[in-house]
Amino acid sequence: MRNFQVDLKRGQQGELDFLKLFTALVGTDGRKGDIVAPDGKIELKTDFYPMTQTPNFFIERYSSIEVGSPGGVHQAKVHGCKYFVYYYTTAQTGYVFLVDDLIAQIEKLEPTLKPVEVRNKKWTTIGYKVPREMLKPIAVFNSHDCTDAIAAAWGFQAK
Repeated sequence: MRNFQVDLKRGQQGELDFLKLFTALVGTDGRKGDIVAPDGKIELKTDFYPMTQTPNFFIERYSSIEVGSPGGVHQAKVHGCKYFVYYYTTAQTGYVFLVDDLIAQIEKLEPTLKPVEVRNKKWTTIGYKVPREMLKPIAVFNSHDCTDAIAAAWGFQAK
């Protein structure tokens, strides 16, 4: 069973780490997006395990199945975010997606994906294990090998 408060604190640390890579970005209170970029808001999903541990992204669909609240990229859309970033802290690698493009791709793949439940004390999150290779082609850029103009506008600092 997951502990929301522990996960929240780890996610906030991930946001701080990501902001160190992109100096033109500004953190928020996290309620309607996590970060502000010069051209729109960002929702950041942080994972702490090595990328080599699994070939998948975990894409949350519902943050609480009990009340039907959207999760992940769908929540980012509700909050008016332009970007959804899936960030691996151990590799300092973030895959940057346009929210609308990622939702469209997930909706195409959804019939082939098996829902995964993640239980918390009060609610159950539902998401999907989606192979990274299926989503990489729609990424705007990958912060690990970033040369894109958007990355430059975000103040990318190569490590």
